[in-house]
Amino acid sequence: MESFEHKLQRFDPGIVWLDNNNRVMALNGIARQVLGVDVGQAIGREIVQLHPEKSRKKVEWVLSSSGCPAESPPPMTMMINIPDRVLLIKVSKMCGDDGPVGTSMVFFDLTDINHFPTQGGWRRRQAAVVVQTSRVQEKQSRTGQPQ
Repeated sequence: MESFEHKLQRFDPGIVWLDNNNRVMALNGIARQVLGVDVGQAIGREIVQLHPEKSRKKVEWVLSSSGCPAESPPPMTMMINIPDRVLLIKVSKMCGDDGPVGTSMVFFDLTDINHFPTQGGWRRRQAAVVVQTSRVQEKQSRTGQPQ
């Protein structure tokens, strides 16, 4: 059986560059494949338009909550479900001399991972997602984040 660590090393990230209005400036092949769009369909569109309706508030929240790395905040991270996919999204504002110049969105498609490691061994992905979702929902209800 392939180890969790080996699976993570094989991941090809989807990468999307956004302008200050969260419009797609560029994206790699993995992002096009997962989002199901051609370059011409994506460039210039707001990134939230490329996500299912039920995920848009979460994507908007993670984009608005990310900070400029020059100020040293860690990238915002969130797991979302889109049809037939589980994505781990990391978002970070990109800064130039005059402040924010856009956003980098990196995501990993976790759909095909069947098990996640725990201290006591392995557990099913569904259990890990339920636990993660519960923790995210608890935090969201305390901080006013969208659910």
